[in-house]
Amino acid sequence: MRGGGGGAAVEWAPTNLRFGSASSDDGEVTDAVIHDPALDELRQAYRDGDLVLFVGAGVSAAAGLPSWAKLVEKLLERARARGATALVLGEIDALLKKGRFIDALSAARDAVGEQELTPSCGVRACCRKTRFDPPWERLAPGLSEPDQAFVLSHAGFALRALGRLPEAAGLLRLGLERYIAQKSWTSAAVSASNLSELLQALGELSEAQAQAQKSVELADTSGDAFQRMARRTTLAAALHARGLREDAAAQFEEAGQMENERQPAYPQLSSIAGFQYCDILLDQDRDAEVRERAAQALEIAVRNNWLLDIALGHLSLGRAHLFALQHGTAGDLAQATSHLQQAVNGLRHAGSQNHLPRGLLARAALHTHTGNYPAARHDLDETLTLATRCGLRLHEADAHLGHARLALAEGDPTPALLSLAKARSLIDATGYHRRDGELTTLESEAAALVGANQAAPQG
Repeated sequence: MRGGGGGAAVEWAPTNLRFGSASSDDGEVTDAVIHDPALDELRQAYRDGDLVLFVGAGVSAAAGLPSWAKLVEKLLERARARGATALVLGEIDALLKKGRFIDALSAARDAVGEQELTPSCGVRACCRKTRFDPPWERLAPGLSEPDQAFVLSHAGFALRALGRLPEAAGLLRLGLERYIAQKSWTSAAVSASNLSELLQALGELSEAQAQAQKSVELADTSGDAFQRMARRTTLAAALHARGLREDAAAQFEEAGQMENERQPAYPQLSSIAGFQYCDILLDQDRDAEVRERAAQALEIAVRNNWLLDIALGHLSLGRAHLFALQHGTAGDLAQATSHLQQAVNGLRHAGSQNHLPRGLLARAALHTHTGNYPAARHDLDETLTLATRCGLRLHEADAHLGHARLALAEGDPTPALLSLAKARSLIDATGYHRRDGELTTLESEAAALVGANQAAPQG
Protein backbone atom coordinates (compact mmCIF):
# COMPACT_ATOMS: atom_id res chain seq x y z
CA MET A 1 0.00 0.00 0.00
CA ARG A 2 1.24 3.42 -0.86
CA GLY A 3 0.63 5.81 1.99
CA GLY A 4 1.74 9.28 0.96
CA GLY A 5 -0.26 12.46 0.60
CA GLY A 6 -2.16 10.96 -2.29
CA GLY A 7 -3.18 7.98 -0.18
CA ALA A 8 -2.96 5.73 -3.23
CA ALA A 9 -3.41 2.00 -2.82
CA VAL A 10 -2.28 -0.77 -5.13
CA GLU A 11 -3.77 -4.24 -5.18
CA TRP A 12 -1.95 -6.60 -7.50
CA ALA A 13 -1.82 -10.38 -7.53
CA PRO A 14 -0.40 -11.89 -10.74
CA THR A 15 0.70 -15.51 -10.70
CA ASN A 16 3.99 -17.22 -11.63
CA LEU A 17 5.90 -13.97 -11.65
CA ARG A 18 9.16 -13.12 -9.92
CA PHE A 19 9.60 -9.62 -8.55
CA GLY A 20 12.68 -8.04 -10.14
CA SER A 21 13.82 -11.20 -11.94
CA ALA A 22 12.59 -13.59 -14.58
CA SER A 23 13.20 -17.10 -15.82
CA SER A 24 14.47 -17.68 -19.37
CA ASP A 25 13.23 -20.51 -21.54
CA ASP A 26 16.09 -22.76 -20.40
CA GLY A 27 15.20 -22.21 -16.75
CA GLU A 28 17.99 -19.77 -15.96
CA VAL A 29 17.06 -16.92 -13.64
CA THR A 30 18.01 -13.59 -15.17
CA ASP A 31 18.06 -10.04 -13.88
CA ALA A 32 15.45 -8.83 -16.34
CA VAL A 33 13.03 -6.34 -14.79
CA ILE A 34 9.39 -7.07 -15.45
CA HIS A 35 7.54 -3.99 -16.64
CA ASP A 36 4.07 -3.86 -15.21
CA PRO A 37 2.25 -0.60 -14.34
CA ALA A 38 1.56 -1.79 -10.80
CA LEU A 39 5.19 -2.81 -10.27
CA ASP A 40 6.40 0.48 -11.73
CA GLU A 41 4.25 2.36 -9.23
CA LEU A 42 5.51 0.19 -6.37
CA ARG A 43 9.13 0.79 -7.35
CA GLN A 44 8.58 4.54 -7.54
CA ALA A 45 6.82 4.58 -4.18
CA TYR A 46 9.76 2.67 -2.67
CA ARG A 47 12.26 5.16 -4.13
CA ASP A 48 10.21 8.06 -2.75
CA GLY A 49 10.13 6.51 0.74
CA ASP A 50 6.38 6.35 0.38
CA LEU A 51 5.72 2.62 0.70
CA VAL A 52 4.04 0.93 3.64
CA LEU A 53 4.37 -2.84 3.98
CA PHE A 54 1.64 -4.90 5.60
CA VAL A 55 2.67 -8.40 6.60
CA GLY A 56 0.97 -11.41 8.16
CA ALA A 57 1.37 -12.95 11.58
CA GLY A 58 4.19 -15.29 10.57
CA VAL A 59 6.47 -12.43 9.54
CA SER A 60 5.53 -10.18 12.46
CA ALA A 61 6.13 -12.96 15.00
CA ALA A 62 9.55 -13.70 13.48
CA ALA A 63 10.36 -10.00 13.82
CA GLY A 64 9.74 -10.19 17.56
CA LEU A 65 6.33 -8.50 17.61
CA PRO A 66 3.80 -9.82 20.15
CA SER A 67 0.96 -12.15 19.28
CA TRP A 68 -2.63 -10.99 19.82
CA ALA A 69 -2.71 -12.72 23.20
CA LYS A 70 0.61 -11.21 24.32
CA LEU A 71 -0.50 -7.74 23.25
CA VAL A 72 -3.71 -8.04 25.27
CA GLU A 73 -1.71 -9.28 28.27
CA LYS A 74 0.61 -6.26 28.04
CA LEU A 75 -2.35 -3.88 27.91
CA LEU A 76 -4.03 -5.74 30.77
CA GLU A 77 -0.94 -5.10 32.90
CA ARG A 78 -1.00 -1.44 31.93
CA ALA A 79 -4.67 -1.18 32.83
CA ARG A 80 -3.91 -2.76 36.21
CA ALA A 81 -1.03 -0.32 36.77
CA ARG A 82 -3.28 2.62 35.90
CA GLY A 83 -5.74 1.57 38.61
CA ALA A 84 -8.48 0.01 36.48
CA THR A 85 -11.24 -1.57 38.54
CA ALA A 86 -11.48 -5.30 39.12
CA LEU A 87 -14.63 -5.29 36.98
CA VAL A 88 -12.79 -3.83 34.00
CA LEU A 89 -9.81 -6.15 34.42
CA GLY A 90 -12.11 -9.14 34.74
CA GLU A 91 -13.94 -8.28 31.52
CA ILE A 92 -10.65 -7.99 29.56
CA ASP A 93 -9.30 -11.21 31.07
CA ALA A 94 -12.52 -13.11 30.30
CA LEU A 95 -12.44 -12.01 26.65
CA LEU A 96 -8.76 -12.96 26.43
CA LYS A 97 -9.40 -16.46 27.78
CA LYS A 98 -12.17 -16.96 25.23
CA GLY A 99 -9.77 -16.05 22.43
CA ARG A 100 -11.81 -12.98 21.49
CA PHE A 101 -8.73 -10.84 20.98
CA ILE A 102 -10.32 -7.97 19.02
CA ASP A 103 -13.00 -7.52 21.68
CA ALA A 104 -10.36 -7.75 24.42
CA LEU A 105 -8.20 -5.14 22.68
CA SER A 106 -11.20 -2.82 22.35
CA ALA A 107 -11.95 -3.11 26.07
CA ALA A 108 -8.26 -2.73 26.96
CA ARG A 109 -7.87 0.32 24.77
CA ASP A 110 -10.79 2.02 26.51
CA ALA A 111 -9.25 1.14 29.89
CA VAL A 112 -5.77 2.50 29.22
CA GLY A 113 -6.45 5.17 26.61
CA GLU A 114 -5.63 5.12 22.92
CA GLN A 115 -2.36 6.95 23.54
CA GLU A 116 -1.02 3.79 25.21
CA LEU A 117 -1.11 1.86 21.94
CA THR A 118 2.45 2.87 21.09
CA PRO A 119 5.68 1.13 20.10
CA SER A 120 6.53 0.82 23.81
CA CYS A 121 3.78 -1.82 24.01
CA GLY A 122 5.94 -3.93 21.72
CA VAL A 123 4.14 -2.83 18.57
CA ARG A 124 6.00 -0.90 15.92
CA ALA A 125 3.74 1.26 13.82
CA CYS A 126 3.70 0.09 10.23
CA CYS A 127 2.10 3.31 9.13
CA ARG A 128 1.73 6.63 10.87
CA LYS A 129 -1.09 9.11 10.80
CA THR A 130 1.05 11.63 8.96
CA ARG A 131 1.36 9.17 6.09
CA PHE A 132 -2.22 9.98 5.18
CA ASP A 133 -2.37 13.70 6.04
CA PRO A 134 -3.21 16.10 4.59
CA PRO A 135 -5.73 15.84 3.06
CA TRP A 136 -8.01 12.80 2.80
CA GLU A 137 -9.73 14.17 -0.27
CA ARG A 138 -6.58 14.15 -2.40
CA LEU A 139 -7.35 11.12 -4.50
CA ALA A 140 -5.03 8.90 -6.47
CA PRO A 141 -4.55 10.09 -10.05
CA GLY A 142 -6.39 8.22 -12.74
CA LEU A 143 -9.57 7.49 -10.81
CA SER A 144 -12.73 8.00 -12.83
CA GLU A 145 -15.41 10.38 -11.56
CA PRO A 146 -17.66 7.53 -10.37
CA ASP A 147 -14.70 5.86 -8.64
CA GLN A 148 -13.79 9.12 -6.90
CA ALA A 149 -17.28 9.40 -5.45
CA PHE A 150 -17.20 5.75 -4.41
CA VAL A 151 -13.81 6.01 -2.66
CA LEU A 152 -14.72 9.21 -0.81
CA SER A 153 -18.07 7.90 0.40
CA HIS A 154 -16.81 4.50 1.51
CA ALA A 155 -13.75 5.95 3.22
CA GLY A 156 -16.07 8.31 5.10
CA PHE A 157 -18.30 5.41 6.11
CA ALA A 158 -15.28 3.47 7.42
CA LEU A 159 -13.95 6.46 9.36
CA ARG A 160 -17.37 6.89 10.99
CA ALA A 161 -17.26 3.29 12.21
CA LEU A 162 -13.81 3.99 13.69
CA GLY A 163 -15.18 6.99 15.60
CA ARG A 164 -13.34 9.59 13.48
CA LEU A 165 -16.48 11.57 12.81
CA PRO A 166 -15.19 15.04 11.76
CA GLU A 167 -12.93 13.49 9.11
CA ALA A 168 -15.71 11.18 8.01
CA ALA A 169 -18.13 14.10 7.60
CA GLY A 170 -15.81 15.88 5.17
CA LEU A 171 -15.42 12.82 2.99
CA LEU A 172 -19.12 12.04 2.97
CA ARG A 173 -19.92 15.60 1.88
CA LEU A 174 -17.42 15.37 -0.98
CA GLY A 175 -18.75 12.00 -2.08
CA LEU A 176 -22.33 13.27 -1.95
CA GLU A 177 -21.47 16.30 -4.09
CA ARG A 178 -19.89 14.07 -6.74
CA TYR A 179 -22.80 11.64 -6.81
CA ILE A 180 -25.28 14.48 -7.25
CA ALA A 181 -23.16 16.01 -10.02
CA GLN A 182 -23.15 12.63 -11.78
CA LYS A 183 -26.92 12.25 -11.25
CA SER A 184 -26.25 8.96 -9.49
CA TRP A 185 -29.37 9.33 -7.40
CA THR A 186 -29.35 6.01 -5.56
CA SER A 187 -25.76 6.42 -4.36
CA ALA A 188 -26.43 10.06 -3.53
CA ALA A 189 -29.40 9.04 -1.37
CA VAL A 190 -27.25 6.57 0.57
CA SER A 191 -24.48 9.17 1.05
CA ALA A 192 -26.91 11.81 2.28
CA SER A 193 -28.40 9.29 4.70
CA ASN A 194 -24.96 8.31 6.06
CA LEU A 195 -24.09 11.98 6.46
CA SER A 196 -27.36 12.60 8.32
CA GLU A 197 -26.68 9.76 10.76
CA LEU A 198 -23.16 11.06 11.38
CA LEU A 199 -24.37 14.63 11.99
CA GLN A 200 -27.00 13.29 14.36
CA ALA A 201 -24.31 11.53 16.41
CA LEU A 202 -22.30 14.76 16.49
CA GLY A 203 -25.33 16.62 17.82
CA GLU A 204 -25.81 18.77 14.71
CA LEU A 205 -29.48 17.87 14.58
CA SER A 206 -30.81 20.68 12.41
CA GLU A 207 -28.44 19.82 9.56
CA ALA A 208 -28.96 16.11 10.24
CA GLN A 209 -32.67 16.58 9.57
CA ALA A 210 -31.94 18.62 6.43
CA GLN A 211 -29.62 15.92 5.03
CA ALA A 212 -32.16 13.22 5.91
CA GLN A 213 -34.85 15.14 4.02
CA LYS A 214 -32.44 15.44 1.09
CA SER A 215 -31.83 11.68 1.18
CA VAL A 216 -35.60 11.09 0.91
CA GLU A 217 -35.85 13.43 -2.09
CA LEU A 218 -32.87 11.79 -3.79
CA ALA A 219 -34.29 8.32 -3.15
CA ASP A 220 -37.65 9.36 -4.60
CA THR A 221 -35.84 10.67 -7.68
CA SER A 222 -33.99 7.37 -8.04
CA GLY A 223 -37.21 5.36 -8.00
CA ASP A 224 -35.46 2.61 -6.01
CA ALA A 225 -38.12 1.00 -3.79
CA PHE A 226 -35.69 -0.03 -1.07
CA GLN A 227 -34.02 3.38 -0.89
CA ARG A 228 -37.36 5.17 -0.79
CA MET A 229 -38.31 3.08 2.24
CA ALA A 230 -34.95 3.15 4.04
CA ARG A 231 -34.30 6.88 3.71
CA ARG A 232 -37.59 7.68 5.41
CA THR A 233 -36.36 5.83 8.47
CA THR A 234 -33.25 8.04 8.48
CA LEU A 235 -35.50 11.09 8.49
CA ALA A 236 -37.65 9.54 11.22
CA ALA A 237 -34.59 9.01 13.44
CA ALA A 238 -33.50 12.64 13.00
CA LEU A 239 -37.00 13.88 13.87
CA HIS A 240 -37.13 11.56 16.89
CA ALA A 241 -33.87 12.96 18.27
CA ARG A 242 -35.28 16.48 18.05
CA GLY A 243 -38.32 15.41 20.06
CA LEU A 244 -40.74 15.49 17.10
CA ARG A 245 -42.21 12.10 17.92
CA GLU A 246 -45.45 12.35 15.97
CA ASP A 247 -43.63 13.38 12.80
CA ALA A 248 -41.06 10.63 13.37
CA ALA A 249 -43.75 8.00 13.92
CA ALA A 250 -45.48 9.09 10.70
CA GLN A 251 -42.26 8.57 8.72
CA PHE A 252 -41.74 5.14 10.26
CA GLU A 253 -45.32 4.13 9.47
CA GLU A 254 -44.90 5.25 5.84
CA ALA A 255 -41.64 3.32 5.59
CA GLY A 256 -43.35 0.25 7.04
CA GLN A 257 -46.13 0.44 4.45
CA MET A 258 -43.54 0.72 1.68
CA GLU A 259 -41.70 -2.32 3.02
CA ASN A 260 -44.95 -4.28 3.11
CA GLU A 261 -45.51 -3.48 -0.56
CA ARG A 262 -41.89 -4.23 -1.46
CA GLN A 263 -41.70 -7.64 0.19
CA PRO A 264 -45.01 -8.89 1.60
CA ALA A 265 -43.39 -12.10 2.91
CA TYR A 266 -41.35 -10.11 5.41
CA PRO A 267 -42.98 -6.70 5.82
CA GLN A 268 -41.27 -5.37 8.95
CA LEU A 269 -38.33 -2.96 9.07
CA SER A 270 -34.96 -4.59 9.68
CA SER A 271 -31.31 -3.78 10.47
CA ILE A 272 -30.64 -0.19 11.61
CA ALA A 273 -34.09 0.89 10.49
CA GLY A 274 -35.69 -1.82 12.60
CA PHE A 275 -33.63 -0.87 15.62
CA GLN A 276 -34.57 2.80 15.23
CA TYR A 277 -38.24 1.90 14.97
CA CYS A 278 -38.01 -0.23 18.11
CA ASP A 279 -36.41 2.78 19.80
CA ILE A 280 -39.46 4.96 19.20
CA LEU A 281 -41.83 2.09 20.07
CA LEU A 282 -40.25 1.95 23.53
CA ASP A 283 -40.91 5.67 23.90
CA GLN A 284 -44.55 4.82 23.17
CA ASP A 285 -44.59 2.10 25.89
CA ARG A 286 -44.96 -0.65 23.25
CA ASP A 287 -42.33 -2.96 24.71
CA ALA A 288 -44.25 -6.16 23.91
CA GLU A 289 -44.26 -5.24 20.23
CA VAL A 290 -40.52 -4.54 20.42
CA ARG A 291 -39.86 -7.99 21.83
CA GLU A 292 -41.80 -9.60 19.00
CA ARG A 293 -40.17 -7.54 16.27
CA ALA A 294 -36.66 -7.82 17.66
CA ALA A 295 -36.92 -11.60 18.08
CA GLN A 296 -37.85 -12.00 14.40
CA ALA A 297 -35.08 -9.62 13.28
CA LEU A 298 -32.51 -11.42 15.45
CA GLU A 299 -33.43 -14.79 13.98
CA ILE A 300 -32.80 -13.50 10.45
CA ALA A 301 -29.57 -11.74 11.45
CA VAL A 302 -28.18 -14.89 13.08
CA ARG A 303 -29.10 -16.98 10.04
CA ASN A 304 -27.12 -14.59 7.81
CA ASN A 305 -24.31 -13.86 10.32
CA TRP A 306 -24.90 -10.10 10.17
CA LEU A 307 -22.77 -9.01 13.14
CA LEU A 308 -24.13 -5.52 13.69
CA ASP A 309 -27.72 -6.60 13.18
CA ILE A 310 -27.26 -9.46 15.65
CA ALA A 311 -25.95 -7.04 18.27
CA LEU A 312 -28.76 -4.55 17.66
CA GLY A 313 -31.33 -7.35 17.89
CA HIS A 314 -30.00 -8.35 21.30
CA LEU A 315 -29.96 -4.69 22.31
CA SER A 316 -33.62 -4.14 21.39
CA LEU A 317 -34.67 -7.31 23.21
CA GLY A 318 -32.64 -6.43 26.29
CA ARG A 319 -34.02 -2.90 26.41
CA ALA A 320 -37.58 -4.16 26.00
CA HIS A 321 -37.22 -6.58 28.92
CA LEU A 322 -35.56 -3.85 31.01
CA PHE A 323 -38.36 -1.40 30.18
CA ALA A 324 -40.95 -3.86 31.44
CA LEU A 325 -38.96 -4.48 34.62
CA GLN A 326 -38.61 -0.74 35.28
CA HIS A 327 -42.35 -0.20 34.82
CA GLY A 328 -43.41 -3.28 36.75
CA THR A 329 -45.44 -4.69 33.89
CA ALA A 330 -43.55 -7.84 32.89
CA GLY A 331 -40.03 -8.46 31.72
CA ASP A 332 -37.48 -11.10 32.51
CA LEU A 333 -34.34 -10.08 34.40
CA ALA A 334 -32.34 -13.06 33.15
CA GLN A 335 -33.34 -12.28 29.56
CA ALA A 336 -32.52 -8.59 29.95
CA THR A 337 -29.12 -9.42 31.42
CA SER A 338 -28.26 -12.00 28.76
CA HIS A 339 -29.38 -9.92 25.80
CA LEU A 340 -27.63 -6.74 26.95
CA GLN A 341 -24.39 -8.60 27.65
CA GLN A 342 -24.54 -10.14 24.18
CA ALA A 343 -25.34 -6.73 22.72
CA VAL A 344 -22.24 -5.08 24.22
CA ASN A 345 -20.01 -7.98 23.21
CA GLY A 346 -21.53 -8.03 19.74
CA LEU A 347 -21.11 -4.30 19.20
CA ARG A 348 -17.45 -4.59 20.16
CA HIS A 349 -17.05 -7.51 17.77
CA ALA A 350 -18.78 -5.61 14.96
CA GLY A 351 -16.18 -2.87 15.39
CA SER A 352 -18.62 0.05 15.32
CA GLN A 353 -17.45 2.66 17.82
CA ASN A 354 -20.42 4.87 16.96
CA HIS A 355 -22.89 2.17 18.06
CA LEU A 356 -21.10 0.78 21.14
CA PRO A 357 -22.37 3.51 23.51
CA ARG A 358 -25.95 2.38 22.87
CA GLY A 359 -25.18 -1.00 24.40
CA LEU A 360 -23.15 0.40 27.28
CA LEU A 361 -25.88 2.88 28.21
CA ALA A 362 -28.55 0.18 28.23
CA ARG A 363 -26.40 -2.16 30.31
CA ALA A 364 -25.65 0.67 32.74
CA ALA A 365 -29.38 1.27 33.15
CA LEU A 366 -29.84 -2.43 33.94
CA HIS A 367 -27.05 -2.33 36.53
CA THR A 368 -28.56 0.75 38.13
CA HIS A 369 -31.95 -0.97 38.26
CA THR A 370 -30.50 -4.06 39.95
CA GLY A 371 -28.33 -2.09 42.38
CA ASN A 372 -24.99 -3.09 40.83
CA TYR A 373 -23.73 0.48 41.06
CA PRO A 374 -20.00 -0.14 40.41
CA ALA A 375 -20.83 -1.94 37.16
CA ALA A 376 -23.20 0.86 36.14
CA ARG A 377 -20.51 3.47 36.81
CA HIS A 378 -17.99 1.49 34.78
CA ASP A 379 -20.28 1.37 31.72
CA LEU A 380 -21.19 5.04 32.02
CA ASP A 381 -17.55 6.07 32.36
CA GLU A 382 -16.64 4.05 29.26
CA THR A 383 -19.50 5.70 27.39
CA LEU A 384 -18.24 9.15 28.37
CA THR A 385 -14.73 8.24 27.26
CA LEU A 386 -15.97 7.12 23.86
CA ALA A 387 -18.39 10.01 23.47
CA THR A 388 -15.89 12.73 24.32
CA ARG A 389 -13.12 11.15 22.24
CA CYS A 390 -15.31 10.68 19.16
CA GLY A 391 -17.52 13.76 19.52
CA LEU A 392 -20.71 11.75 20.10
CA ARG A 393 -22.54 14.57 21.85
CA LEU A 394 -25.94 12.87 22.10
CA HIS A 395 -24.39 9.83 23.74
CA GLU A 396 -22.46 12.19 26.01
CA ALA A 397 -25.74 13.77 27.12
CA ASP A 398 -27.23 10.30 27.68
CA ALA A 399 -24.22 9.29 29.78
CA HIS A 400 -24.65 12.34 32.03
CA LEU A 401 -28.34 11.46 32.44
CA GLY A 402 -27.28 7.94 33.33
CA HIS A 403 -24.83 9.22 35.93
CA ALA A 404 -27.63 11.35 37.40
CA ARG A 405 -29.92 8.31 37.70
CA LEU A 406 -27.10 6.37 39.32
CA ALA A 407 -26.41 9.11 41.87
CA LEU A 408 -30.10 9.39 42.72
CA ALA A 409 -30.32 5.62 43.16
CA GLU A 410 -27.39 5.90 45.59
CA GLY A 411 -29.23 8.69 47.43
CA ASP A 412 -26.70 11.43 46.64
CA PRO A 413 -28.27 14.49 44.94
CA THR A 414 -25.07 16.55 44.66
CA PRO A 415 -23.37 14.59 41.83
CA ALA A 416 -26.80 14.07 40.29
CA LEU A 417 -27.31 17.82 40.00
CA LEU A 418 -23.84 18.27 38.49
CA SER A 419 -24.54 15.59 35.89
CA LEU A 420 -27.95 17.07 35.12
CA ALA A 421 -26.42 20.50 34.55
CA LYS A 422 -24.00 19.00 32.03
CA ALA A 423 -26.81 17.09 30.35
CA ARG A 424 -29.00 20.20 30.12
CA SER A 425 -26.17 22.19 28.55
CA LEU A 426 -25.68 19.54 25.85
CA ILE A 427 -29.40 19.09 25.24
CA ASP A 428 -29.94 22.82 24.84
CA ALA A 429 -26.88 23.22 22.61
CA THR A 430 -27.77 20.36 20.27
CA GLY A 431 -31.56 20.51 20.29
CA TYR A 432 -31.72 16.95 21.63
CA HIS A 433 -35.28 17.56 22.85
CA ARG A 434 -36.15 13.89 22.87
CA ARG A 435 -34.67 13.92 26.38
CA ASP A 436 -36.56 16.97 27.68
CA GLY A 437 -39.07 14.91 29.64
CA GLU A 438 -36.42 12.68 31.25
CA LEU A 439 -34.31 15.70 32.14
CA THR A 440 -37.20 17.51 33.83
CA THR A 441 -38.22 14.39 35.76
CA LEU A 442 -34.68 13.76 37.02
CA GLU A 443 -34.26 17.42 38.02
CA SER A 444 -37.47 17.19 40.05
CA GLU A 445 -36.30 13.98 41.72
CA ALA A 446 -32.95 15.55 42.57
CA ALA A 447 -34.63 18.64 44.03
CA ALA A 448 -36.98 16.46 46.08
CA LEU A 449 -34.04 14.45 47.42
CA VAL A 450 -32.23 17.65 48.39
CA GLY A 451 -35.34 18.80 50.24
CA ALA A 452 -35.74 15.46 51.98
CA ASN A 453 -32.09 15.47 53.10
CA GLN A 454 -32.42 19.00 54.45
CA ALA A 455 -35.61 18.11 56.32
CA ALA A 456 -34.13 14.97 57.83
CA PRO A 457 -33.15 15.33 61.50
CA GLN A 458 -29.44 15.74 62.00
CA GLY A 459 -28.08 13.04 64.23
